[in-house]
Amino acid sequence: MYELTIKRSFVAKHGLRHYQGGTEPIHEHEWHVWITITGTTLDQSGCLIDFVDLNTWFEQSIADWNGKILNEVPPFDDKTSSPSAENVAKVIYNRLSEVVPNTVVLRQIEVEEEPGCRAAYRGMD
Repeated sequence: MYELTIKRSFVAKHGLRHYQGGTEPIHEHEWHVWITITGTTLDQSGCLIDFVDLNTWFEQSIADWNGKILNEVPPFDDKTSSPSAENVAKVIYNRLSEVVPNTVVLRQIEVEEEPGCRAAYRGMD
């Protein structure tokens, strides 16, 4: 089994909803995201998946978030879901799972909103 991980970043603000009786004050993070892909077969160039493609898909998945307030953009603009690191990881996972080819498995999305504070989401195995 082969595994590869890329790390990417984006900047966005958020405030947790339902946090200690209210909404946390809006604040900014440089969000770091690790995308892990696994598979058993390499392509003719000896790669599991093209890093350029994976980076493009990631950029597309967060395009409406970069530089924004997450509370004000889908899917967090519904006023009920909270833009936590856990939920950010799940949304990125779901968005990427729609475009990653079936020749590989999207294993995990890990999100760090500040140094030492990480959350991960894995699809149902």
